[in-house]
Parts: sequence; C-alpha cells; structure tokens
Amino acid sequence: MPYLDTTPSKIIKSKDFLLIVLGFTVLCIFRVFHPHPHIKDTSSKAFYEALIGYTVINAFLIFLYELLVNAFSKGDEFNKALPYEKWLVRLLAIVFLDFWLALPKDDSWLILIPWLSGIVSAYYHAKLRLRKVYLA
Repeated sequence: MPYLDTTPSKIIKSKDFLLIVLGFTVLCIFRVFHPHPHIKDTSSKAFYEALIGYTVINAFLIFLYELLVNAFSKGDEFNKALPYEKWLVRLLAIVFLDFWLALPKDDSWLILIPWLSGIVSAYYHAKLRLRKVYLA
C-alpha cells in the first residue's frame, strides 16, 4: 500500500495535533489537582498494584474496542497505519491511562509520563489523519 506522509512541521502545526495536545494537557492538569486518593507515593505497594491492574484492564479494553471497531465499521484512519504504528499507538494509550489513573499524591511529577505519551500519541494520530494513501 503506497502512501505519502506529511512533513513533521505540518503535522505539528495541524489543528488536529494541537487540539489533541490541548485535551491531553487539560486532562493532566486536572489529574495533578486530583491524584489517586489511595496512593501516597511511588514507593508504596499500592502504586505498583494499581499500575499492574490498570495495565491489564486498559490492554483488555483497548483490544476489545479494536475488535468491535473492526467488526462494525468500514474503516478509519487507523487502517492507514503501518503495523509498528498500530502497536505504538496501543502502547502509548496504555501508558497514558496507567500512569494517569495511578498518579500518587506526593509524586505529582509523574504526570510527565502520561503527558509525554499523550503528545507522542497526538503526533501519530495527526500523522495518520493527514496520510495520503494511493490505491495501486
């Protein structure tokens, strides 16, 4: 499947990218002020238990969502993704949700992990939306 990607500067300046980044930023700012109520810091056992639990739940939900979308829709921009891009977007979504949900009270700096994964995810989503696919 031949395709043509837009330049990175056009992707970063696109409206889609900026809106997604704004959304991730608002979510992360909200979470800093409202961290997980039962997790004090990263040295606690509850943090790692929550991280493992959220990883399993999020992975299950993401793959279930993909199965349902593939079964009932005709196509979306995710169909334009290369195999490594699909796995990267899945992994970034899991990392974002895991660390966003399990943010401890005393270690608010950890919000940088979901925020950065959100920025990279926004880049790939905008890249896929702007990708031109040529039918051979």
